[in-house]
Amino acid sequence: MSFRNTLISSAAAAALGTASPAVVFGQSADQPAQGQSAFPEKLEEVVVTGIRASVQSAQQRKQSAATIEDSIVASDIGKLPDVTATEALQRITGVQIGRDLGEGGGTVTIGGSAVNSGIEIRGLPQVETTLNGREVFSASGSRVLNFEDIPSSLLAGIDVYKDPTADLLEGGIGGTVDLRTRKPFDFDSLELEASAAERYGDLVSAARPEFTALASDRWETGLGEVGALISFGYSERAYREDGVTSNAVATSTTLVPGQTSTLIPGVYDTMFEGLRTRTGVDAVLQFQPADTLQTCIEASSEELSSKQNQYTFNSTPTAAEAVPASQAFFPGTTDVSQITYANANVNSIGAWRGLVDVNRQLAVNARWTPGQLTLVGDVSYSTGTESLNNPAVVINALAPTLTQSEWVSGVTNSQVTGVDLTNLANYGKAAAGGSSYMYQTIQHFTAEEKAYRLDGHYGFDSGFFTSVSGGLRYADRLAHFNQATTFGGLTAAQIQANSGWFGIMPGAPYFSSTESVPVQPVFTVLNPDQLRHNMAGVENAFGVAAATDNGQQDYVADDKNYSAFVRADFSWDMGVPMDGNIGVRFVRHEDFLTGEASVNKVFVPDRFSSGTSDPLPSLNLRFRFPHDLQARFAASREVTYPDFSQIRPSITLLSVQGTATGGNPNLKPTMANAVDGSLEWYFSSASSVTWDLFYKKLTDFILSETAQNAFTRDGVTYNLTGAINGPSGTIRGTEIAYQQFLDCLPGWWSGIGYQVNYTYVDAQAPTAVAGTTTTLPGLSKSNFNLIGIYEKGPFSFRAAYTWRSQFYTTIYAGSSAQLATNPIFTRQFGWLDASASYDVSKQWTVYAQGSNILRARLSTFYGTQTLPNARTIDDREALVGVRFKLN
Repeated sequence: MSFRNTLISSAAAAALGTASPAVVFGQSADQPAQGQSAFPEKLEEVVVTGIRASVQSAQQRKQSAATIEDSIVASDIGKLPDVTATEALQRITGVQIGRDLGEGGGTVTIGGSAVNSGIEIRGLPQVETTLNGREVFSASGSRVLNFEDIPSSLLAGIDVYKDPTADLLEGGIGGTVDLRTRKPFDFDSLELEASAAERYGDLVSAARPEFTALASDRWETGLGEVGALISFGYSERAYREDGVTSNAVATSTTLVPGQTSTLIPGVYDTMFEGLRTRTGVDAVLQFQPADTLQTCIEASSEELSSKQNQYTFNSTPTAAEAVPASQAFFPGTTDVSQITYANANVNSIGAWRGLVDVNRQLAVNARWTPGQLTLVGDVSYSTGTESLNNPAVVINALAPTLTQSEWVSGVTNSQVTGVDLTNLANYGKAAAGGSSYMYQTIQHFTAEEKAYRLDGHYGFDSGFFTSVSGGLRYADRLAHFNQATTFGGLTAAQIQANSGWFGIMPGAPYFSSTESVPVQPVFTVLNPDQLRHNMAGVENAFGVAAATDNGQQDYVADDKNYSAFVRADFSWDMGVPMDGNIGVRFVRHEDFLTGEASVNKVFVPDRFSSGTSDPLPSLNLRFRFPHDLQARFAASREVTYPDFSQIRPSITLLSVQGTATGGNPNLKPTMANAVDGSLEWYFSSASSVTWDLFYKKLTDFILSETAQNAFTRDGVTYNLTGAINGPSGTIRGTEIAYQQFLDCLPGWWSGIGYQVNYTYVDAQAPTAVAGTTTTLPGLSKSNFNLIGIYEKGPFSFRAAYTWRSQFYTTIYAGSSAQLATNPIFTRQFGWLDASASYDVSKQWTVYAQGSNILRARLSTFYGTQTLPNARTIDDREALVGVRFKLN
């Protein structure tokens, strides 16, 4: 690929991007700070001039919070190559993130549903997400926000609440994440910030631009003070990921007579090459006609667009096709390390995947403070859409011999002899167990939520209670899902008649040049651009009908939420100063569901409704000792509601695989009883040591169950997978964090600082396999961050290494009872990022960043490492840019 939009050619656009955020603030006066006093006075602005100031501001927020929380401020987000909010969150103690095509993100499968927040707090991906205190979400089968959708450049800070207060919105048994954006009243006067940069990926060999911008000002008028702000972020990221995934585990009693041998017949080798584009806009208008009254209108829009080509070599031999005596085993095991198959099916897959996520919110807020009473009203309207288009063409061939070699630490390689896979004439011929075909899946998620909130707060001048607050909230979320599909077989004649659409797979060498043996043969594949730009022509030439929606997967969910809270804040000096809050949140949650059920092979409307009422008490205590030492204790009850995809009254059939998935409208919400305690020592303004112990007891945990051979339709027998409520589970663990700047050292040595944190989490959760328990999906028992900082004068540098231990991923639900109990684990891995900047002047800064510097190799395996599942590698990335700031 050629370079375009180079940094030099974009120099004129330097005034279009936003600088690393320069102001960190607690919470604007129009919206109460969550987890603190429900109606605090406006916090003093802290001017950020570097990394040290951002660390100091985050520490101040943690120290003064009304519950156990951690924060990132704007400079933290801007000082590392964090493309999304997900990547910024990985630096926080107790937070673990997945990886998705080289970025922070991905999904965790809970109860058969992909929870796609991209993060886990203390092992749980069920996280409530708010934007300036208001609920936000991505339109998908999950209730959570996909943090990949949010460009980090728009954010002033992120607060992670690990324990609730009564005024926090319910819904996250893992915790609550509040994304904070800037307001015009957070600046004293005119503020202009801008940046332009270019990001380069080494595997994809392409560079793409990034721009951000912010303009804010405030004026005195005859009617009062007015402030206006607009911020903008735009980024493109070209990427490539090479992956080798082994097929399902099988057993054989014929390879070695009298022995049950375990083998993995076939692989799925895929190169993804694509472009992700993020656009974010945030606009705010504030008006303060009097000291006691302030209003605010906010509008935000975030869009993620992903365009991806897929090139796959797939082999599907069977154990019966193994050549006698061709196998070798891993030492001391009966697991096959190498084997040759005769007359094995292989195929190539050319696929296109287009995805667009859009999240928007419009909110109006008013605050009135007549004396010690404060009233806040807030109305918001949020929408989300997700559109997915995924067509593919699969062409089959027959390999006279296929040799497959497995490695514990290397990459599975496949060698084919006896057929030229670069010759299109060898594809499309009938073969036992193999076929050529075309398919397409089109999905549309849409969701909207209207939320209304009225809160009141009254402060006392003296006495045990310092304040009392309460509030009411009503929210109505409407979610729609529909899916259209098509499938059609292809003949050799149809393939040959359109030979111009096919070519040799690009991207050599596959899986980098570090492999001594070629990972896969050179093969012919459909050009995915035909599916992107000429879909109707391809369907017409291959005689495949356009995708249609038969209604069987579609559903509508109407989610109504009524809540009220009461919270009392108190303070008492009993020799040791103590303060805290106690409260309860009452929630009535109702779901009204419409889908399609199968009655005698005819799909008819199916409707279902459910509701639960849950009191959620919380208690937070803080004890303040001399020398800035303090201890905290928290106890609470928390709730998370099932995802829409888990309760949908509809069913999805995959006839090729013989699998079906369906919803369970009878699911109960998952509840958690939690206790938490911490000891915190803040021995200077940006230095601290903290230690935390926590425990959660989960009830009605949602898990996935697969019923083997559940039903037969049109001659196909299906395994049916759905969600059920399981028995209880537990989570316990500890967090330790230490940060310090070495101010005591002389000269330039005093610019050294570091942050170290470690999290240990032990969880026991039930599974759908009788008699077995696992840790939680996606949870590493151990996770640590090592961050080295140097900042002196105009120069700053930071390197951050994040490591997580092995974790359980999922249980493979195969097409037979034998294969449905294979647990898949991900091996431990580390990720290194770094950044450096130099202030050329007060207004101009140049900077460079690097991501995935060590090129982490992500590896998964079936239960034991001698049964490898997948290996993937992603781009190393470098970014150079320039920032401008005027105030």
